[in-house]
Amino acid sequence: MIEEIEEETYTLAVKLKTLPQKRTKTNGEIIPPHEVFNYRSDYHTSDRAEVRRSYLTEVPSSVYNLVQNFAGYWGEAKPLTANEINFYLGKFDDLKTIAIYKNQINVNTGKPYLIFTHNNKYTGNYSTVYKMVNQFNMYTSNPNLLDNAIIVDMDEFMRFYNDVKDDWEAQDNLKETIRDESSKVIRLINKDRDLTKALEETSKKLEELNSFNDYNISQEDIEIVRLYNDKDFLRSLGNEYVDHDYNKWDDLYRKIVRKLEIYKRAISSDYYAYANMDFNITLDFYLKVQKYIMQTYSDSSYPLIKHPNKWNKEKSEYETIALSDLPALDEYCARISALNTMKITIKNKKDEMIKYYLSRLNYKSDLIVCDVNSETLITKGEEE
Repeated sequence: MIEEIEEETYTLAVKLKTLPQKRTKTNGEIIPPHEVFNYRSDYHTSDRAEVRRSYLTEVPSSVYNLVQNFAGYWGEAKPLTANEINFYLGKFDDLKTIAIYKNQINVNTGKPYLIFTHNNKYTGNYSTVYKMVNQFNMYTSNPNLLDNAIIVDMDEFMRFYNDVKDDWEAQDNLKETIRDESSKVIRLINKDRDLTKALEETSKKLEELNSFNDYNISQEDIEIVRLYNDKDFLRSLGNEYVDHDYNKWDDLYRKIVRKLEIYKRAISSDYYAYANMDFNITLDFYLKVQKYIMQTYSDSSYPLIKHPNKWNKEKSEYETIALSDLPALDEYCARISALNTMKITIKNKKDEMIKYYLSRLNYKSDLIVCDVNSETLITKGEEE
């Protein structure tokens, strides 16, 4: 029969309010202290200067959440195995943060400990400040600091930390590498996808602007638009002055006004969902992505990466990314160049259309600061 090996356990923390008060019972007996953490009063002081000195630093909420799980559900001291502690660990740096303060000693008992607490009873409050301290003033401290105080036995913590640090730090570094390198792969895959959409988007915009190549705006068109914009006022003057026939006004809108509105929208709209994204990548970045994908297939320590844009309906899962899913570098760069060329063409085309429109308004004002009579306008279908 194989003898079962018992796992090492660590009793790391307790909530301050679960510790016994040091007092005498009615029968004269003194309430015994907690076997590890003694009495609650050991962590209190009435010396304000001592309280100020006992403040160590603010800590991330992740550190407080971790030490909170060192204790039991009700805050009682509870023995935990390394695997149970690892379940609550977000990142190894949280353990390092605690270990840095290992030499902070409780002046009352000579026992090294840290107190982790926060100032708000409800952790959903984003203004909550998480602290490491050594002493409380039990008369003036915020009650919530006392209610949320968790005491960590640093002797026990360092025993646990020294047992696991080498293996866990190596695992954490591997996780970080996987996280960082996988995100680079996904970023390139998504850049390639978005570049395709950006080319489609700019091509569509250029096609829209080119549709106005033979578009002619006459002075009469401008006057009709001005007339239509005043329709409410004009129709209010009465039938003896202005025709009220809705069909005639709607016909005016369809034939002239709407066409000019479409023209103005085309030259004023600068919105792009994709075309203004940054698609540039370095050769080093591209080669690292290639290398990591090959590593996911050759080394089981690095998991295969799921393709965010390829869903396999038969298997009901995303397909894994292979080298063939990456764009060819020269082709990718050529597409970026084509995108930039189209964007420049669009800018020049819009500049030409804007000047043409302003020239047709026939404004005599210093507010029009561009040269609306430049030669670039001759390409339009000018009035004879």
